[in-house]
Amino acid sequence: MAPMLLSQIHMKLSIKQLGVIAFLIFQTHCAPQAPSAQEPCGFNQNSYGQRISWKALVPVKMYIDPAFPQSFRTAIQEAMNTWNKQLGKNILSIAGERSGSKPQRDNLSVIYWYTTWDQSTQESREEQANTTIHYADNQLVEADIQVNAMNFTYSLNPSYNEVDLQSVLIHELGHVLGLKHNAEEPSVMAKRLQNGTTRRNLFAADVLNCRCEY
Repeated sequence: MAPMLLSQIHMKLSIKQLGVIAFLIFQTHCAPQAPSAQEPCGFNQNSYGQRISWKALVPVKMYIDPAFPQSFRTAIQEAMNTWNKQLGKNILSIAGERSGSKPQRDNLSVIYWYTTWDQSTQESREEQANTTIHYADNQLVEADIQVNAMNFTYSLNPSYNEVDLQSVLIHELGHVLGLKHNAEEPSVMAKRLQNGTTRRNLFAADVLNCRCEY
């Protein structure tokens, strides 16, 4: 009887081992794998290190809030033209005017003009504009631009104490596309723009970064 018992024990061990092997094969070939990280290329990234962008959902359609002055709206189109022309494709477009909206996740991308602004911190007061993005996984679904018209005087041809609105919008549209600030090389995504100066053309770094996604 002993040999039979030993044979049964050996068979049980073999089945257990096969089960472990089968489980490992399943884990390797069938279980979901974590997404691979990507080179940042100047883009915001998700927790897996993937670039966050609109992917194939371009052109990005931006609405204009009615409060945005008519006299300054040409700066919006010119800023979009800068990205479209230098990337060689229609990547940004104006969808029309949109009233009754506010910056929130509503699947509407809107450009706002604010004559009130958060004054609670020095950093907030020094913001010429900001952009809020919303995304799922690594797919952008919305981006809202807010221009600080309370603390700054804007112009299409700025003097020493005015801010060039077109340059600001080019920068913010970079955020709309998924880019983050770039302080390492000449870029329209540099964090600060001095009064009276213009930055209306993409640098080589801006074009190369965008071509990683677009």
